[in-house]
Amino acid sequence: MSQLTLKQSKKVHVVVPMYNDWEGLRRLFSSFVEARGDGAIELTVVDNDSSDEAPSWLAEIQREINLHVCREKGSYSARNYGLRFVDGDIIVFTDSDCELDSGYFLALREFYSLPENEHALMAGAVSVQPSNPRLVGALEAYDCVLGLPQKRYVSKGYAVTANLAVPATVFEEIGFFDEKHFSGGDAEFCRRAVKANFKLKYNGEAVVKHPARREFKEFRKKISRVIGAQIGRAGTKGKLVLLFSIFLFPAISWLRILMAEKPLPLRMKAFLAVPVLSLTRFYYYLYHLLPFSHSQR
Repeated sequence: MSQLTLKQSKKVHVVVPMYNDWEGLRRLFSSFVEARGDGAIELTVVDNDSSDEAPSWLAEIQREINLHVCREKGSYSARNYGLRFVDGDIIVFTDSDCELDSGYFLALREFYSLPENEHALMAGAVSVQPSNPRLVGALEAYDCVLGLPQKRYVSKGYAVTANLAVPATVFEEIGFFDEKHFSGGDAEFCRRAVKANFKLKYNGEAVVKHPARREFKEFRKKISRVIGAQIGRAGTKGKLVLLFSIFLFPAISWLRILMAEKPLPLRMKAFLAVPVLSLTRFYYYLYHLLPFSHSQR
């Protein structure tokens, strides 16, 4: 891999896992093309064995993307599979339901043009946006206010792969993502990188847009996936700590909503979602303690 600065010759490669989200992929691709401009940036999409039939328009863009199929379930399995086919110096991860801001790669290049960032992981901002700003329900408001606070995550030593750039040298030294669980592989990877003395830095100028979850089933699925992975990784003490955090969830959530720099009407709606989400978290905590429980991707 080249050790030159990005502004001279470093190659950027974007990796996106996708499962039954062809329409989201279409929007992501459009944003990728706009943000890329004339730059030589490659896009690898890993279909995680989707059950939905591939759309006809896919043939129109297949020359501009590298499409692979990963049969092993889970987004981290898909990301690891995609890494087999990339030859970039900087690997950017995002998701099929995201859209890159038009200035994304300019911000990325500026970040990696600094010598002190040559081997750093870059965690970009994730802007959670409602589908219709005039018609926002309580759950959607909650996601807009507290959905993916990347800056706060970085202060705690990790980041989400909705917007994460990783130098290839990091993978060469510490290996790939932990794919044993359907959630939390990004946090585990970042912490492993930091432990190996790589820097994790937040870049608020490199923005990815993420749609807010609107329906309860979307929250339920995510909560089940996250709680299931946390219990799967935790020992007895860890499970007790998790239970304690679930009991504290309402108070902490209300406090964060109160302090969030968001419009007051949006925050008031978000307040209403907290009791439902709190009960859902407690339900899935109990469920995943049972021997017959299973995790969803």
